[in-house]
Amino acid sequence: MKLERRTRFAKIGAKMTVNIGHREKVLLKNGQTVSIPLDKDGEEIFIRQCFGKKLRVYDQDFYLIVDNPLNVILFWSSILLILISHLLLHFDSNLLWWLTIIGILLLAGSYLRPPCYFKKAKED
Repeated sequence: MKLERRTRFAKIGAKMTVNIGHREKVLLKNGQTVSIPLDKDGEEIFIRQCFGKKLRVYDQDFYLIVDNPLNVILFWSSILLILISHLLLHFDSNLLWWLTIIGILLLAGSYLRPPCYFKKAKED
């Protein structure tokens, strides 16, 4: 099985840990590709992250680790909403209060989503 990391926002500059079954771990830098020999019946792999799901893979598979776009959109929209509302509205405004609450909820939603996921790819 081949595994390649292609992330831009998830864990910038840090190595990502991918667990293969219960016995092996692989550390991946951005843009790095590894080839992992597996058994005929396959193995479960998963990324060490909050709420990440396991995936059953086989020896001939090729997977990419990519960013979750919903996570990126939720995070940056929450930051922009909070910053812009605090810069443009008066501090005694009710709208400021509600926009801040919405921004915090969006930020919590981005935390509860996994920052990256596996995507099946074709070998070049």
